Amino acid sequence: VHLNWTGRILSALFGTASLVVLYRLAQRVFDRTVALVALAFMTFTVLDIQLPHFYAVDTVLTFFVLLTLWACVAIAQKNSRWAYLGAGAAFGAALATKTSAAPLLAAIVAAPLLYLFRSIESDTPPPGKRRDHPHRQQNLSLSAGKLVRLYRANATTINVSLAWLLGSLLTAIVVFAVAEPYGVIDH
Repeated sequence: VHLNWTGRILSALFGTASLVVLYRLAQRVFDRTVALVALAFMTFTVLDIQLPHFYAVDTVLTFFVLLTLWACVAIAQKNSRWAYLGAGAAFGAALATKTSAAPLLAAIVAAPLLYLFRSIESDTPPPGKRRDHPHRQQNLSLSAGKLVRLYRANATTINVSLAWLLGSLLTAIVVFAVAEPYGVIDH
């Protein structure tokens, strides 16, 4: 087996897996109809058809970017610890594939913030917290005093989210170092 065939096969497998992840991501954010339309668009995109023939790393990068975004959506919706670890691992692999994935860090940081803002705005409390404070009802204009009260009322959720966010970033560093050791050794 020639080495170029191995690269082509790997690229085709990652391209196919990207379709599955895209479908699941679109289904989670929207619905089945939007997921099918997104799947159709990506299936017939010329670049995604052509790149596996040359073993370009962009199909691998696309897979890990979609996987990171899928995990970020899970963080924003459920604040799942497995989603934090998955986002970190996928982000580390994406960075090891191509450093142009670095802007995904913004999505990883924004996801827990979205969860926290949604849990503060909603009437349903985050796990283990009661909503019996009147300052959390409607007005979300932020002053220093209000930020302190919001933090005190949601300290456990905020601290747990920060801890898992740090765990996610450490996971990304470890995966990057394992998948791209020369990125660490050369610097």
